Amino acid sequence: LVVLPLVFFVRYRISRHPVHGAFLAEIFLWGFLFRVFLGLTIYHFGLELPLGWDSMTYDWYGLELAEVWRGGVGSDYLYHSQLAAPLSTANWGILYWAAAFYYVFGHNLLLLNCVDSAIGAATAILVMKIADALFGDREISILSGLLAAFFPSIALWGSQLLKEPLLLFCLCLIVYSMQRVAICFRLRYAVYIVGALLAILALRFVIFYVMLFTLTTALIAPSRPLSPVRLIRHLAVLGIVLAGVVYLVGAQEMLKGVEQQLQLERIEMGRQDQAKGLGPTGEEVGSGFSIDVDISTPKGALGHLPVGFLYFMFGPFPWDVWNLRQVTALPEG
Repeated sequence: LVVLPLVFFVRYRISRHPVHGAFLAEIFLWGFLFRVFLGLTIYHFGLELPLGWDSMTYDWYGLELAEVWRGGVGSDYLYHSQLAAPLSTANWGILYWAAAFYYVFGHNLLLLNCVDSAIGAATAILVMKIADALFGDREISILSGLLAAFFPSIALWGSQLLKEPLLLFCLCLIVYSMQRVAICFRLRYAVYIVGALLAILALRFVIFYVMLFTLTTALIAPSRPLSPVRLIRHLAVLGIVLAGVVYLVGAQEMLKGVEQQLQLERIEMGRQDQAKGLGPTGEEVGSGFSIDVDISTPKGALGHLPVGFLYFMFGPFPWDVWNLRQVTALPEG
């Protein structure tokens, strides 16, 4: 009752594309069904731990928050983490996303898996449109859409209660809206950009600052010559985006966030957390690499940059693969 009307509505909107409507609708539908199959399999066999155990954390917090909103009493851990107070913690978006669904429909992880599957399939359509605008080549657009719809790791992570399907959709929506603004200014595209930026801030605030900087740079220093009309259009969009973000977030909060995220000590703490590869019960499972490296100083950061960049762009390498999640990401390397 919840998912099918959403899917049919999105498919209908996609099918109205004047040139490739029918093909785009098929890509969306099959991409959605593929993700639903993965989500059902993970849900039925209880594979959240090996294939994306963060979803269990978000599921638990979401249920706890929904109970608090209904007038119940949450656990001491919930109040200790200050998540019961709105907007009081970093990356709160995914927790409130789950809680909102559970508040309305009850505890149903499978529902959220299906909704995220629809969002992930819609992202493939945005990728295809972005590729078409960049290259104007039908084959490149089709290949981009197919990879985004059916690539193993993208589909696997996009079929569960995780941040990735929401983040990817927001990022692609921003890029697509920027492309449309360059052609013809419409206020709705500026609204899409502001809304997607705020969603990213709630989901993964580090990416918010990177994306805001990228957007500002793209609008101020575009890659191709600007006509006076296009320059005015870009400046108008930049003004709307910055004014909207500053108004809704606050300039002081933004500057404070930038200052915190640029601290090498904080970056080192996050890198160590990732490198240790903690398991569901807190044990070190050894899935990371270079645990002994320290990037809390400029010298340490620059010294590790070549190796870190290599792993970031091309990892995991075949000799590093030892679990199912790494196997799904191996084609990306």
